[in-house]
Amino acid sequence: MNALALVCNLYADGPRSLQRLRDAGRHELEDVLELSAESIVELLGMSVRSAERFLREAETLGRRAGCEFLDPEPGAEPAEEAPGERPTAASLAPGAVDGLDATTCERLASAGVRTLEQLARGAALELAGATGLAFATVRRLQFLASRDAGPADELRPAPPRPRAPLPTGPGGSPGSPGP
Repeated sequence: MNALALVCNLYADGPRSLQRLRDAGRHELEDVLELSAESIVELLGMSVRSAERFLREAETLGRRAGCEFLDPEPGAEPAEEAPGERPTAASLAPGAVDGLDATTCERLASAGVRTLEQLARGAALELAGATGLAFATVRRLQFLASRDAGPADELRPAPPRPRAPLPTGPGGSPGSPGP
């Protein structure tokens, strides 16, 4: 696997992102590193923060792989994000995560979802039913939103839903067969 394919698989949408980059004439890691974060946002349809990370990780991979086009920086480590840099409730907007377009944003807003955090912690089955989106699409968007919404400690789990009691059989225990 070449370096560009690896970065696309780890930090973007895999083969789809790789194909978009190749269609734009970017066939090698070196070609992609010439782009700005804004260009990556336009090409791959991801958030600015995700595009910045994509470029940062592509450069790190290039350094580790010993690519000639990068000047080595001995002892330099990739920059860590400071805890206060990430917003706790990023707005739901087209391009906030890969695959989130205006129509999907409108559907989610009609179901009361206005932020990436709300999307990440919403009940997927209920969101799918309320928005008409496929369950798999909702789960994918939730995964991407949880990745971009902020550190895991900022995402609180949804409150547990009450469950119906299990039916008891004639023997008194749940699901036990009768006499």
